[in-house]
Amino acid sequence: MKKILFSIALISLSFMGCNHRHNHSDESEHAGHNHSDEEDSHAGHSHDDQIKLLAYDDNFEVWVEAEPLSAGNPSKVILYLTSLQNFKPVKPLSITAGLVIADKEIKQIQENSENAGVYSFELQPEVSGEGYLFFEIKTQDKKSLIKTPSVTVYEDLHTAQHAVEEVTYPDAITFTKEQSWKMDFGTALPVLRKFGQVIKTLAQVESSQTDERIISARFGGVVSMDGNNLSEGQKVNGGQNLFALAGTGLA
Repeated sequence: MKKILFSIALISLSFMGCNHRHNHSDESEHAGHNHSDEEDSHAGHSHDDQIKLLAYDDNFEVWVEAEPLSAGNPSKVILYLTSLQNFKPVKPLSITAGLVIADKEIKQIQENSENAGVYSFELQPEVSGEGYLFFEIKTQDKKSLIKTPSVTVYEDLHTAQHAVEEVTYPDAITFTKEQSWKMDFGTALPVLRKFGQVIKTLAQVESSQTDERIISARFGGVVSMDGNNLSEGQKVNGGQNLFALAGTGLA
């Protein structure tokens, strides 16, 4: 009997030890979680904003997503290349991406890419200032040079990141190029044209008030239709028999 009680006591101590270690682990995790939150709050928010640029020529549409540009720091530049003939992704023989700032030019070439339409580059500006990105596209039968709108290369990365944050639209709905390639989608420049003579719309057709006449009966009686299946708003001609009146006092 003493042995049985002793075994039960050992089991109880074992459970207590497990509970103690488990609670200690929870406290450690909780403390670690609070510490992480404090670090995140102290470090501030992350910088995930990108520069977005759009440019065209007669053959291609170029959509660019680039990390903020700063002197001496590499920035990832992603190019989405779309054909204006069918608005589908293009797989050229080679693409050269470049950045021009003042008299400084840097560029990188990519050939025989496996992913049609999506091309990734890494450009590291040497100096700060105003400039532009350009893309040289070589296909089987043509060469194209497309320049984007102007871009700013900042003196340091921190300034570049905050400058990009100021022009972002957090409530905007994202519609990626990959999504547009999977459906019948296209873009075009606005063109001044005349409206056609026929405009499709919904309407209720009513008879003109100038074509309506009100006929009042001076005596009571019975109205007999003349077999013309008259309906409201139907057009009639002068002298046409519409109905007959029969009753007391009528000639």
